[in-house]
Amino acid sequence: MHSLLYIFLRLKELLTYKVNIIVFMLYGLLPLISAVIVRSESISTYYLLVFFISQVVNGWTANQLAGDVSSGQISHILILPRSFRYTYFLSRIAMLIFVIPTLLVVLAMVIYMGFEYEHLSILPGLASIFLSVLIQFNISIILGLISAWTVQSMGIISFWFALLLPLSGTMFPLDYLPSWILNIILFTPFPYYVYVPAKVFVLSDLPSTLVAAQGGVLIITYMISKYLEIAFQRKYMAYGS
Repeated sequence: MHSLLYIFLRLKELLTYKVNIIVFMLYGLLPLISAVIVRSESISTYYLLVFFISQVVNGWTANQLAGDVSSGQISHILILPRSFRYTYFLSRIAMLIFVIPTLLVVLAMVIYMGFEYEHLSILPGLASIFLSVLIQFNISIILGLISAWTVQSMGIISFWFALLLPLSGTMFPLDYLPSWILNIILFTPFPYYVYVPAKVFVLSDLPSTLVAAQGGVLIITYMISKYLEIAFQRKYMAYGS
């Protein structure tokens, strides 16, 4: 009976793994499919921007922090003579440095293909990407610290990333959505990961309210993450850890 249960569990793991691989492959083929269907250079440029921005913005801080909290490894970080937030941000910087060579090549391709636009704004685009990195880091701190209050934190993190792909503009340009849906999504943090920095980069019909909204999201996410950080440290010290 135990053998059959083990076989069933292994089959379940393998099926989940295969499905994830297929979904990942289809996601990777989206730029090619879109380029073939639409036959537009702007689509190619957009997906190059998406690749560039997502490589800079996305990170594994939430998983790393949640794992450290659950395993107790956070104790070694809390005793360091610096904020544990700063420690994880240094780790985030290290991940970014690792992909810099690839990013420079993609950025050169973006600039080359971006001549189709009347304005290709490099510095404001990079500044917007930096704000997105800070927003993503704040949300990662929030998601990672949730593990101090629930054992389902990894499920919450996975659910967040599942929503992030379609709602951030990574899978397709959010401009394809009906305007009323896009207006609703803009009240969430998701489009400020990829969609807004991409719009800033090419300055195509960019409302000034989007830039202000990105700054507002940064402030709100920082305040929430700071509150949870203080609450976590009090909770952790209360147990004498």
